[in-house]
Amino acid sequence: MKTQITYFVHGTTTDNKKNQVTGWLPGKLSAVCEKQLRELAGLIKDKRFDTVFCFDLKWAVNSVETTFG
Repeated sequence: MKTQITYFVHGTTTDNKKNQVTGWLPGKLSAVCEKQLRELAGLIKDKRFDTVFCFDLKWAVNSVETTFG
């Protein structure tokens, strides 16, 4: 049985745009990041992922919801 892991890095939060580190704060995705996530969703729409993992931070969950629905 073969396991394949695909890793996506997170996009820019509004804090990052202000040269601040979001860290463990909830954070909010920037408009550019939301656009990139929608584009990513289009690029991977024909791929099948059995499981998706992410941090429990708001910006990470929002990234997964935007990309994977």
